[in-house]
Amino acid sequence: MKPIKPPTIRPGQRVPYRRGTQREIDERRGHLARMLARGVRKMDIHAVGRVMFHREWRTLDRDISFIVGQASQWRERARSGYGRMSLYDAFKKIGLIKDDAPK
Repeated sequence: MKPIKPPTIRPGQRVPYRRGTQREIDERRGHLARMLARGVRKMDIHAVGRVMFHREWRTLDRDISFIVGQASQWRERARSGYGRMSLYDAFKKIGLIKDDAPK
């Protein structure tokens, strides 16, 4: 396991910053997505995120916009029929319905 790099403080920066790993980012976004699905207000999400994840509201807003963007892409794929087939076509494909039309 790599040693954790100490936080960087740049000129004019009030809070030390350490970039999270992709795993930490995914966990944070998962928590935010569940809170959004439950209808938690953005103000409350900011308060919880500050305590749980030690992140500023700007970072949490960026994560929320990412989540909402992913949801809209999923909705577009679902509405366009991406990866969907009718029940009749599925049964026909697995052989439960035989196509016995005379030729």
